[in-house]
Amino acid sequence: MLEGVIERGTATRLRYLDRPLAGKTGTTNEATNVWYVGMTPYLVAGLYLGMIRRVRWAAGRRAGQSRHQSGEFADFALKDEPKTPFRAAPGVRMVRVDRRSGRIVQYDGPGVIWEAFKPGNEPRTDLQPTKPLYVQSDADFANETGGVY
Repeated sequence: MLEGVIERGTATRLRYLDRPLAGKTGTTNEATNVWYVGMTPYLVAGLYLGMIRRVRWAAGRRAGQSRHQSGEFADFALKDEPKTPFRAAPGVRMVRVDRRSGRIVQYDGPGVIWEAFKPGNEPRTDLQPTKPLYVQSDADFANETGGVY
């Protein structure tokens, strides 16, 4: 579930490690402390950077600093480890959803992601594509007949 933080979220700078990773970034109130927790299927590590005095981190440096140091650690700790993918727990249902609305979708494309749900907790409302979606056989049929049907 937290792989999205690396793929398209607040820790995309760690993609250079080129392996399955998940993580969570964060700041405390008033951005005086920052943290990052990163994980692979076999290793979890957390980093907390705090200020002794209540001084705010400069814009853009707070989370970036924790990601940078976490990346250095991961580079070292994982250099001889295999690139093992995450596995969903038994019973988890993987569902395609629109990443912005969270609604279930029946198509692939930009903005569509796979999300894990406990059975019975997945979204119920389908989001229809904004343009017609054809499977290959329908597309061939539409081309041959001029798309009348």
